[in-house]
Amino acid sequence: MRITPIPEELFRMSVKKLFSGFIFLFISFILNYSTQVNGQDADKWQSVEPEIIDRKILVTQHYDKKLYSVLPDTLRSLSGIRSQTWIVLNKVVVPQGTGLKVPQGIKIFFEPGASMLIEGAVEITGTTESPALLSIIDINEMYIAPRTTRILWKGIKVGKTGKLTLKNVKISGSETGISSEGICDSMVIENVTFSDPGNVSVKYSDLSAQVFPDTPFTLICPKPWVRRMEQKGYRTGSNWFFGQTAVLAAAGVIFTVAGYSVDQKVKVSSTHAEAQGYSNRATVLYNISKGCYIGAGITLAPAVVFKVLSNKKSDPGDKR
Repeated sequence: MRITPIPEELFRMSVKKLFSGFIFLFISFILNYSTQVNGQDADKWQSVEPEIIDRKILVTQHYDKKLYSVLPDTLRSLSGIRSQTWIVLNKVVVPQGTGLKVPQGIKIFFEPGASMLIEGAVEITGTTESPALLSIIDINEMYIAPRTTRILWKGIKVGKTGKLTLKNVKISGSETGISSEGICDSMVIENVTFSDPGNVSVKYSDLSAQVFPDTPFTLICPKPWVRRMEQKGYRTGSNWFFGQTAVLAAAGVIFTVAGYSVDQKVKVSSTHAEAQGYSNRATVLYNISKGCYIGAGITLAPAVVFKVLSNKKSDPGDKR
């Protein structure tokens, strides 16, 4: 029986096909294993990126099919965003100098752990009948279902240069709520309702307001003249207490020196009675100086507190 040898070119093509099939099965196994074991976690995804697959591309394509507009990491303009439903995958930043007014009817969803940082100006306004929505994405809408049903997005942070306006807005599934590095005037919050908030608050540089779930919240900021009065009061109190501290400390030094001077006369006294008299007077002077030092320490504490409050009020400024 004669065996016909396989042509070399045909042999190479067969090997290539077998190798390609093996690679395809291997990749499919890795992706399937990563999906089952890790759910929404990104560790395994990162291990196959970018050599095998870009997860962000897959997630973006997934939401595109569902008619979501995936917001870029840096949001400078709303032009080109056609959908009425937006999605934030990680952290979206509105940079300084950017002003964005979100159209009415827009819904903004966030994947777990996503957040928004505002260093420019953002205005989101709804109506009483149809409030704007900022919410965690529905678990059934996600590309990969997480292992837990308790999912939250981080919240909104307003930078020192940022300005946030929220009117008639519903915020759902936020982990922390809204915080600002600026003064209260950096935020305008009217009729905003937090649902399923956990421990949510609205914070700015010097105060914090706790928010109750499913209760419309409006942030009322002190008037500028009230803030200036507070600032002036803190400065006046700080200056007065520092003045008292200085006076008492100086008096303590004077009485200490006087006590020491009288105490030296004890050594040159000619009689015991005379020495005892000088000693008693020195003791009185030392006790008075001690009282002055204690008083200086007591008045120093409120002086420092008022000084800190005065600086905290004046640092952000009233320039908005």
